[in-house]
Amino acid sequence: MRALPDDAAHWRTLMQITAFKLSDYHLSVKTTIYRRAVGILNRFRVRAAETEFWNWFEDNEPLLFAFERDQDRAFSELSEALERVNPDLTFEFGPVVNGRREFVVSAGGVRSAFSAVEGLIDSAPPLARWRFRRFRPRRSVSGQVSLGDLEIDAREVCITCHPDGDRWGLIVHIPGYEPTPDNRYEQIGYLWLDQSLGEYDLETRTSFIEFEPTDSAMSGDVSLNRLPGIIDGPSPD
Repeated sequence: MRALPDDAAHWRTLMQITAFKLSDYHLSVKTTIYRRAVGILNRFRVRAAETEFWNWFEDNEPLLFAFERDQDRAFSELSEALERVNPDLTFEFGPVVNGRREFVVSAGGVRSAFSAVEGLIDSAPPLARWRFRRFRPRRSVSGQVSLGDLEIDAREVCITCHPDGDRWGLIVHIPGYEPTPDNRYEQIGYLWLDQSLGEYDLETRTSFIEFEPTDSAMSGDVSLNRLPGIIDGPSPD
């Protein structure tokens, strides 16, 4: 007969464990529902911000299309409108060609802002005088870039490409390269790479990027204008 109290204690323990597990399960369900609700609300917020931006763009289309007439105002107001979508977004305008102007939305090289660029351009309305582009495109590299008293000619820069999984590691060789407090050589190097590969491929198809002087360059190195051919070639893995 003494086993009954032990059995009762045993069942009480099982009931407590079950209640704890149910409580934990309910908490998990509530957490999942909360996260989904937050995600839905965030998507609504993003969509509303995108709609607000394009409404503003259409209302100010004459100012933006002829921005040269009042560039300070156009750029200031456009920057504020983009910031309301995502503070990392930036922009570029192309020249008017055959009555149309290109408008580029950029993430400023910030990978976490790529989805904001994609969403904004995907929601762009059709406007007769505009072409909308996501991310800074590739461009032919030439000329010089100056930063302070430093000037680098694109023809003097070469790249060593190293396979790194499904991406490429790059070593950028710049004449006279040396570490500086303001990273001026690196800043110029990234400008050249962004122009050569375009913003999207620079962020998504490269792994590491290092900088060295040109006296460490190798015979198989490529110029900035030949670099896209390597990146677009067979996958390194």
